[in-house]
Amino acid sequence: MRAYIIVVFGIICMFLSSSVRAQDGSVDVELTISRAQDLYNESYLDSTLRVLQGLADAKEGDKDQWGRILFLKAVTEARQDSIKAMRRSVEQLFRVDRNYVMKPYDPLIVDLAVRDELYGTYLGLAGGRDVGPGLMQKDQGKWRMGVSGGVVHMLLDVRSNTQVFAEDGQNSYDAPLGWELAGTMEYDLIPNLAIQASGGYSVTRYRTRNEALRYEEELTSIPLSLALKKMFWFSRSPWVPYVSAGATYAWLDAAQATVERSGDGVRLLAPLRVDRAAERERDQWRLSGALGLSRKVGHTVIHVECRYDHALSDLTLDVGPYTDSETLLRYYYVDNPIRLSSVVVSAGLQYIIRYHSRNRIYK
Repeated sequence: MRAYIIVVFGIICMFLSSSVRAQDGSVDVELTISRAQDLYNESYLDSTLRVLQGLADAKEGDKDQWGRILFLKAVTEARQDSIKAMRRSVEQLFRVDRNYVMKPYDPLIVDLAVRDELYGTYLGLAGGRDVGPGLMQKDQGKWRMGVSGGVVHMLLDVRSNTQVFAEDGQNSYDAPLGWELAGTMEYDLIPNLAIQASGGYSVTRYRTRNEALRYEEELTSIPLSLALKKMFWFSRSPWVPYVSAGATYAWLDAAQATVERSGDGVRLLAPLRVDRAAERERDQWRLSGALGLSRKVGHTVIHVECRYDHALSDLTLDVGPYTDSETLLRYYYVDNPIRLSSVVVSAGLQYIIRYHSRNRIYK
């Protein structure tokens, strides 16, 4: 008779819950949680789950209430030996409250036959002193945006070495360090595989010298990049290594050169600043590959990486390279065909805009 009364009570609770929702579009969350707890205490587990699922579907309640709903749901599923469902509920609990603390001596779980399975799932996600960083601590979200900056080392590919006067000697080329700043966006297509997009601003330089000539050119460009990023997780490390590969289009916004000639016994010319943009290939295309490490800290991701950009376009034009003849006729400087690849070492910070809504740890 007592069991019959409890079943009827559970049915009435579900009916009242749906009636209240139908009347005013909301539910009394505290009352419904209390009813679910009563059903759980009386071992009506299926009814408990139906009540809790009703709350979950209605998306009612604040953060604390959601935590209690999902915790009771996970405990109920554990008691039914529905381990996969329990794991999904524990992970959903972390989605709601990423700082949730589960106590192994909680009265609801202390006598569970699968207590170790439930608490072990919690530790695997949250981490701990004895188990290392948890998987949820390394979950870097589904969508993240941020900024990055780094130093650029140019790799010069000069395919000829021509001088107006042979007496000037051979040209030597080098490139001081440049810099870049960028805004970045990443979106996970599937777990651990993301699409990357970035746009930025870059300033680099290269120089050439011989016995009489000194020439330096500063290049300002606006790179736009698209890449795929693959992440790899190691269980006991908070750092997530990754590789990426993609392509970059860079618009050459400015090319300002300084040329000076002295020491040839003929001319002593003051430095001349000249705009060389008209004599440069403005559309620069590159292929890129990178290795990096990232780490989640709170709701942000920090990362460091080393990237190689392989230039597909020459900097110098093949036709009509001298719209301003002064560098040639007075300073005796002639362009050599040059292509600019680079190695970039950068660091950045991204904010997690959205986490994964579906379980990404267990299948």
